Amino acid sequence: MQADTTMTEKKPRQSVNSLYIPEALLMMAVVKELTGLSEPTIRRRVKDGTFPAPIRLSPRCIRWRASTLQNWLKAQQEVA
Repeated sequence: MQADTTMTEKKPRQSVNSLYIPEALLMMAVVKELTGLSEPTIRRRVKDGTFPAPIRLSPRCIRWRASTLQNWLKAQQEVA
């Protein structure tokens, strides 16, 4: 039997197209994919105040509102 390579890759359970639904709450995996930043970098920037703070839904569940992330991405384009 051949091993399934998709089992070893962690793909987001949420599509990056969720960014276009302003009320959508984005998972860390999607935020990483959209920004190109690593999880430690995102966490460090949140702490520094240079990245939008997430919404804490429970002790182990954090999400970013899509509209907030869209605004941050637009601001990054203006700076560049």
